[in-house]
Amino acid sequence: MDDTFISVPNWTKFQHYKDRSPSWIKVYTDLNSRDEWLGLTWGQRGLLVTAWLEYARSATHLRSETLRRLGSSAGSRYFQRDLEALNHAGFLLFPASTEVGEITKDLEPQRDPDALQHIRDLANRIGRQ
Repeated sequence: MDDTFISVPNWTKFQHYKDRSPSWIKVYTDLNSRDEWLGLTWGQRGLLVTAWLEYARSATHLRSETLRRLGSSAGSRYFQRDLEALNHAGFLLFPASTEVGEITKDLEPQRDPDALQHIRDLANRIGRQ
């Protein structure tokens, strides 16, 4: 994967205090009841929380290379695989541009999973061109 943009679906759900600096995020305890979360490795869960933190810190302008630099060099061998696992589980999106990321960040897959999948497919097609 090249240095791509990363978007977080349902981002507004994770906002705690929107007008404070530094930013805060919410992490819901119901994650431990979700199959998507439980299907991740410990390392993938850590990468996801790191992605959420950096997404907040960067004002939703996160790139994969920024996230890679925040990780340990020992884990970099699995970085691509782990990002793909987080994407497959629905926790991260890889839009082709920041504009697509802005469109998708507030989508709620539980309300309209077909629309979210359509946007993911479109973003992936655009990214391959």
